[in-house]
Formats: sequence, structure tokens, C-alpha cells
Amino acid sequence: MDEFSKVVGEGFCIGCGNCKAVSPMKVDIKLNEMGLYKPKLNSSFNRKENESFIKVCPFSGGSKSEDEYSDELYNENLHYSNLLGRYNKVLVGGVSNKQKRIASSSGGLTTYLVEKLLANGMVDGVINVSPSTRNSDGFFEYTITDSLSGLNNTKKSRYHVVTYSNIIDVIMSFNGRLAFIGVPCFIKSIRLLSEENTILKEKIKYHIALFCGHQKSVAYSEYLASQICGINNIEKIDSIDFRVKDLDANADQYLIEVGLNNGERLSKRAKEIRWTDWGLGLFKPKACDYCDDVAGEVADVIFGDAWIKPYASDPLGTNIVITRNTEIENIFETGLLSGEIKFDEKGEAEVLQAQGGNFRHRKEGLLSRVEHKEKENMWYPKPRKSLYSNFKLNKSRHQLYLKREIITDASHSAFVAAKLAGDISVFYSRMDEHVNDYYKLNRSFKKEVKSFIKKMIGK
Repeated sequence: MDEFSKVVGEGFCIGCGNCKAVSPMKVDIKLNEMGLYKPKLNSSFNRKENESFIKVCPFSGGSKSEDEYSDELYNENLHYSNLLGRYNKVLVGGVSNKQKRIASSSGGLTTYLVEKLLANGMVDGVINVSPSTRNSDGFFEYTITDSLSGLNNTKKSRYHVVTYSNIIDVIMSFNGRLAFIGVPCFIKSIRLLSEENTILKEKIKYHIALFCGHQKSVAYSEYLASQICGINNIEKIDSIDFRVKDLDANADQYLIEVGLNNGERLSKRAKEIRWTDWGLGLFKPKACDYCDDVAGEVADVIFGDAWIKPYASDPLGTNIVITRNTEIENIFETGLLSGEIKFDEKGEAEVLQAQGGNFRHRKEGLLSRVEHKEKENMWYPKPRKSLYSNFKLNKSRHQLYLKREIITDASHSAFVAAKLAGDISVFYSRMDEHVNDYYKLNRSFKKEVKSFIKKMIGK
């Protein structure tokens, strides 16, 4: 079996579009019935094409690792952590303008940065994700924004799969320098593709990452909407906003809003929607469970939410930022002096506090998933070697990590069945046992932790 067949056939494709970029006449990438981007090979790769695929696919198991890129890209004098990779600074803050902050998902610093990159002439355009009209390609798509006004349409978090296969030709023909915004695996993907395409490498000057617990299929948007406007109204949805702030509540008490094709807008608090616990892993692409880069280790900068005290109580939202590029740091320093933004310098401890569960699942959890694949003699994308030297299998959470993977797999087909039946209860009935088992495992683990802490205090 060739590598393309392994990655795609075993379900490990993340849909980035690199395979289509290297073989545009042989590969098509479309959403499948489960709302995941999957490539289809129109004719077999020749030997050269297969070698190119191995190099550019982030989940082939044969492409360059984050550690290899880190050694090439960054000064060895930067801080190093086995969780964050190489980095210079950790910042926590946001923009000072209240209205701009309200319009963002978090503290508004991602938009602030790209605005400055454009305004200062450091780039001529930004490759980012924008809402699309409701069509076969979901609710969001990659576009190129070349104006400050255009950035208004690209703000906020998108818990939704995308592909940049639709704009590679546009990027290649774009006249000027670009910044690329994406989740960590897409930052790695675009760097891998740039290695094989010198024009692309020259055009993309900055790589800007967003913290990612995992991506979500298009079905996740539909699932949320089904609890807001009903499963039989899914086809009427033409927009979704995953993060609408409630200024009278803490940052995590946000609303989810859907727009219907009749102009009506409906919303519901995220925590009132059943099974939005990110730890469950509903509607997750399989590849996400075999990616261990949480901190965007090959990006110039990464942005996320500061889910830590005292910032989490601020309804306006607050960013946590890791920097690896002095030009970007200079933009932040200038903004701090001018009063346009405000931030505190922090460290690795704050990142771990904000993203602790994410790190556990993607690091030690990956070791559990790898052990299971090996035991079952199943193919999987080989992780980087440093994972084995820096982390150990956590036997007390082993079954919990494996249950999450079962939940992910079951959720895709369960929602397809629910849509066909026009009844969301079909989804719940198929998933109830899995979810209940997960929470039993999770409660058991929490009891062990509390017991361990009591023993340690007693000593």
C-alpha cells in the first residue's frame, strides 16, 4: 500500500490540500458526508509524485518534524520547553479599544497584529479563514485579504475544518508578500509545501498560529445549530458565530449564534448546549489525535485564550501569546508604548495552566493511542522521536484517552444517521453509552488525583 492510500484510507488526512498542490490534475478534495475534507485520487501517483506526497503531507510519517524545523528556523538562544518548543516571550493581554475587543473572540491581538503588518507595509495580504455562503464546502473557507476593511470579515474563532487547496493558485499569482494564519498542523503543512515550491516560500513571510484543541467537522456546526433552531432547519443556516460575548458574564460564558437564510438570528449559551465539553472530542478529524503540536512550534507567533485567573473573569476576553519573531515582538512593544494594547509578560507556567488538558491529551495521550495501534498492528502516522523521550504513558488515563478516540469515531456516523432521520435523539441514543463511560472514567481519574494530593499533603 502506498503512503497516500495509508493516510487517506486509514482516515488520517487533515484536508490541508498539499497533495492536490503537488498533483493538481490527479487529486480532488471535497467534503464527505461526515463533513470532513478528503482527497480523491483520479489516477495513481507515479514514483516521483509519491515521494513529493511523503514530503508535503503532515501525516505521512515521512515529512519533516516540528523539531527539525525548530532547529532550522530559530536561534538556539531562545527558551526551550518540551511543551512549547523554542520560544522567546509569553504575553497575556488584549487591545485597549473596547469595541474592537468585543468584536473579537478573545483579546483582539491576532487582528491587531495583522492590521499592523498590512498598515506598515510588512505584508500586502493575509491568508486567513472567512465565512462563506452556505454551499457544499461548509460555512468557512480560506481567502486572501489585502485591505484593513476586509479584515473585519475574518475575525473570531472558527471551529470548522477548512482547506487551502482552493486558493493555492491565487497565492501563487498574488503580487506581494503574505502572512498565513492557521492552526499548528496547517502552519507545518504550508511550510512543508513551501519547501517544494520556492515561489510560495518567497511569498509567505509570516506564519501566525492559533491554539487548537482539535478541529471540528462541518457537522459540529450543524450539531450546535440543531440545538438552537432544530435539526430540520439545518439547511436554512447560512452563518454561524461560535463566540458571541456576554458582557455581563465571564469570558467562558459566551453564546453561539446562527443566522438563517430568512435573516433571522438565533443564539444560545454554549454551556447550555449538550455535550460541548471539548474533552469529549465529538466531530474531531482522526488526524488531530495524532498531532502533538499544541503551541504552534513552527509558527512565528501563536494566539489563544487566557483561561487563567484573573483574566478568565474578564468578559471582554484575553489573549495568551507565544512569540518567536523579533519583528512581531517589536509591533507589540510599540503598541504597548502607544497604549493601543496592554499585556503582561508571563511564562510557560501560564501556558500550561491555560492549555493543560490539551497538552495532556496530545502528548501522553498520543502515547496511549500509539500503543493501541501497535498492539492491533494498525498503521498510524509515526510521531516525532522526542515524544518518547519527553513523555511517558499515563496508565491511569490510558483508557480515558482511548475512549475519546472511540467517541470521535462514533460521533461522525451517528450524526449522519440523525440527519437522515430528522431526529437529533438518534444521535443521543447512539452516543449516550460512550459519553457516560467517558465521564465515569474521568470521575475515577479525578478521585485518584485528589487522593494523591491528600497523601502528599499528609506527608
